[in-house]
Amino acid sequence: MQLLNEQLLAKGTDVSKVKLQVSQLTTQKETIKSKYEQVLNALKFAMGISIEQNLQIDPNIQYQKQGTASLTDVLLADNALREAQQTYLFAVIDYLKADLELKNSQEIFQQPNN
Repeated sequence: MQLLNEQLLAKGTDVSKVKLQVSQLTTQKETIKSKYEQVLNALKFAMGISIEQNLQIDPNIQYQKQGTASLTDVLLADNALREAQQTYLFAVIDYLKADLELKNSQEIFQQPNN
C-alpha cells in the first residue's frame, strides 16, 4: 500500500486506513490468543492438570454430516421447546393450585361446627 501511495495510485488516507486495520487486526489476534490461553488453562484446571503441563488440542473440528439442520429447523425446534416448557410450567401451576384448594377444603371439613 505504501508503494501504491508513493506511485500516487493510492491516497494517504487509504494508507492510514490500511495501517489502522492492520493495527486493529493485530490487537484482535492478540486478544484471541489470550482468550485461547485462558480457556486452555480453565480446561486444565477442570481436568485437574497442572497449568504448566503441555496439553495438545486438535484445532481441526470434525463436523458430522448426519443431522445437519437449517437455521429454520433450529428456530422451529427452539420454539417448540419453549412452548413445551411453558406448557409444563402451566401444568405445575395448575397442580399447585389444585393441591392448595384441596388442602383448604380439607381444613374446612375438619373444623368443628360451632
